[in-house]
Amino acid sequence: QTLTEGYNRYCWALVATYSLMGLLIAQVMKFFDSIVKLFISGSSMYVSAVLSWLIFGYTPTWNFLGGMALVTVAMALYNYDSIKLFFKSK
Repeated sequence: QTLTEGYNRYCWALVATYSLMGLLIAQVMKFFDSIVKLFISGSSMYVSAVLSWLIFGYTPTWNFLGGMALVTVAMALYNYDSIKLFFKSK
């Protein structure tokens, strides 16, 4: 028996996804602050939800939508001054 016996293409796709995600996070942490990593992680919920809906036909639960709402409010509160300044300049 080998270490990778029984791996199928989905397993290899998962390994590749996590490997690329680790490299991407390393680059983010190299150039940006840790708060940016948290915003990227929070924003990835939106991408995951849309792709899950398109590919698998998954309908989000109320708990998931509530979590997304909390993340949205947290991002808006953190960036409130920047948002206010942006709309004030127009």
